[in-house]
Amino acid sequence: MLAGQAVFAALAGAVADLLPTHRAVAVMAGLSLVTTLLLTRGLRRTAPVPVGCNRSAPADVRSA
Repeated sequence: MLAGQAVFAALAGAVADLLPTHRAVAVMAGLSLVTTLLLTRGLRRTAPVPVGCNRSAPADVRSA
């Protein structure tokens, strides 16, 4: 994860050097949104189960 952050920080710096400030900010904000959307599904699948929630219990037991 740290290596990925370093690579993308360097990429963001390169974008900032090549583009005017307002465009660089817009490009990085757009890439941030795309990254968030791409990661959301995987993060939901690996989310920890809240304490007190028993997903393996039958539906009628959970509703009681």
